[in-house]
Amino acid sequence: KFKRFYWTCHPLVQSLPELLHHLPVVVKLLVSHLSSVPCYELENYFQLTSVLARDINEDLFPYMTEIMDVMVQRVEDVAFADGGPTPELAQKMFECISYLFRYQSSKLTQPTELDSLRAYYGPFLGNGAEFVRRLAAKSFTVVVRKLQAKHYRSHWRRVLKSIVASCGPHCPRESNVLLSLITPLESDYEEIFGKGSRQILPKRVRDLLEGVTMLVYYSVKGTK
Repeated sequence: KFKRFYWTCHPLVQSLPELLHHLPVVVKLLVSHLSSVPCYELENYFQLTSVLARDINEDLFPYMTEIMDVMVQRVEDVAFADGGPTPELAQKMFECISYLFRYQSSKLTQPTELDSLRAYYGPFLGNGAEFVRRLAAKSFTVVVRKLQAKHYRSHWRRVLKSIVASCGPHCPRESNVLLSLITPLESDYEEIFGKGSRQILPKRVRDLLEGVTMLVYYSVKGTK
């Protein structure tokens, strides 16, 4: 299938001007294959997507939603490709996402685009697999580190409010959620949220809190 894809795209990408002219067709083909090929073929498409992001930079931005949506669609397949955890393949996916973020960061860090970025926190940072959350946090760091200070603060305020809202009837105070984000990753949830909170807080919320904590940690790690 990859060979068929290659020879279908080959006449469309002989030069950069040709690639840009045929970009809608190329992206449509790429997204179609990313969404449908077997997991063992995905690494080839992740590499192609990374190269495309590097070669055309911000010209790929109008297609980011399509590409990221298919990544969300395939993340569970990638994380458990052989019926068990496959962190190596998941790493390839998130290396690809990091490339996408790296070459679109000037667009993604605009205040008008941050809502679209946050939309992917749930499926990636709140994933049930710890290694997916960790890989996702490292990928999102590429963008979050480039936020201006005032946008960085407002970004996390919005994230915190969203997490609090998702807690349902057992909603912890926003200050307690913030405390979890500045406490080491091994934080005792009972200490932060009160006795029995491991059972009170839904697992999806605990997973998302951990993923967001990782992102905060990686985004400030090594900075002064």
